[in-house]
Amino acid sequence: GSHTIVQDGDSLGSINWFGADGVDLASTSAEIRAEIDGTPGENDLPGKLVFKTTADGASSATTRLTINSAGVVNVPDNGKFTAGASSDLSIYHDGSHSYIADTGTGRLHINTSELRVNNAADNEILISATENGAVELYYDNEKKFYTQSWGVTVADATATTAWLELVSSDGTCGY
Repeated sequence: GSHTIVQDGDSLGSINWFGADGVDLASTSAEIRAEIDGTPGENDLPGKLVFKTTADGASSATTRLTINSAGVVNVPDNGKFTAGASSDLSIYHDGSHSYIADTGTGRLHINTSELRVNNAADNEILISATENGAVELYYDNEKKFYTQSWGVTVADATATTAWLELVSSDGTCGY
């Protein structure tokens, strides 16, 4: 007569793939699982999908990708998004650092009208480039070097502590 409400993390169902391993059919090769992802309520069942595969030599499936109730796609550390016939474009995180790597052509193209590289806290500009405008380099959130229509500007070039070194292709330099 009554229904008990599901809880965060409860499994709602799964699709499992099994195969004969020479002994039995108990080995799971892959699984897609639907789970509750948050606090459920009346007509409110936040859900997520968990995708698992079993690595070569392993006996159980490991989570490879999750899509949570907010639509966020998550790949665990050392999991990679790859593209290309040789998987030469990779986006991944190794637990300490994040990477976008092109290991095939050696050239990574980013097409945009404005590119900005900020620090991890997103409160300091490191590099800024604007279409038909300036390319700017910053040090400690202060613009130090930037292009203009007529050339380049080195900020604080007249300060007694500032200097500019120009090196020619033969290795000679001038200040």
